[in-house]
Amino acid sequence: MLNATMIRRLLIAAGSRRSGRKKLLWAIALIFSPLLIALILLLALLSGTGNHNTAMVDYAFYGGRLSSALPPDMRSQLSVLRVDLASLEAALKTFENVERAPDLVQIKAYYYTFFMQGVPLTAVDKRAFVACFLDADEKVVTKKDDAGNEYTESITVYAALDDAFTIESNLVALIGFALTPDMRAQSADIYAHIKYGKDLVYTLHAGGLDDVILSDAPFVGEDDFVSPLGAAWRQLVTSEFGKRVHPISGKVRLHGGIDLASPAGTPIRAALDGSVVISNTHHDSYGKYIMLDHGGKVATLYAHCSKLLVAVGDSVQAGDIIAEVGTTGSSTGNHLHFEIRVNGVAQNPRRYLP
Repeated sequence: MLNATMIRRLLIAAGSRRSGRKKLLWAIALIFSPLLIALILLLALLSGTGNHNTAMVDYAFYGGRLSSALPPDMRSQLSVLRVDLASLEAALKTFENVERAPDLVQIKAYYYTFFMQGVPLTAVDKRAFVACFLDADEKVVTKKDDAGNEYTESITVYAALDDAFTIESNLVALIGFALTPDMRAQSADIYAHIKYGKDLVYTLHAGGLDDVILSDAPFVGEDDFVSPLGAAWRQLVTSEFGKRVHPISGKVRLHGGIDLASPAGTPIRAALDGSVVISNTHHDSYGKYIMLDHGGKVATLYAHCSKLLVAVGDSVQAGDIIAEVGTTGSSTGNHLHFEIRVNGVAQNPRRYLP
């Protein structure tokens, strides 16, 4: 006879995979069809907030129609926000001599987060907001007049900032409001949703991160990828994939993965089934790190660990604990540097993680 505890365990075990969810629901339907109806109603209620959040973000970025279930004042605010986001796009076009344009989605994601947190933005100049994401450099160029005579002129050249710390410092100076960890997490979540089509995980009006980062259960996506640090990994991202100013060397270089801040000793899980091909304790940059081979020329790398729990040749399953978070190697604090490589080429992990 199934009791409440057993049903809860089955839900936790199977709820993370699509196939598992289907099998479980069929089993419950055969045994407890009245309970199935109640379960469906409960899940619908619980998903309501997430659906509203997704609809609100999509409307602000793309337009369309808003649900009549939203309060009138919220509908009005979202209409204002949509106009503001369009103004940011127009403001970006006013910059001349842009050698490398900033990520417009990133700009809008930050603005959306400030707006939804009630930060006063009415008086904030949209061009000044966009400028927070740009590095300005004065250059002297040689030009010719109509007669063909050469002359020099000083111009301002702009390029996208890759350093999140500098961007956020610029925003704080402009707006006078410091970003909280919650706001940083919300912005990253919105960015992943718009940029890569990921589902919104973070509740936009949540009370804090403590409620979501404590679970140590594996978080598995429908394509079998497992987050190395749990369901709330988006809230932990402190440095994105791509070009950035290295926090130690100060040089612009490709950051081949994402950095996930977490306390020392936090368990790190294998992202996929595979075998350990590197378990190194003395790398100058990565510090203690592990590389797993998943077949099909796909590999994952886990760096700056405090402790390695597997050895070369070991086979691991997705979700197995393979190491612990640390700050070894070239690191400024406890975090996991996580990479995904396909044919030896670094990929943006956001495109693969659940």
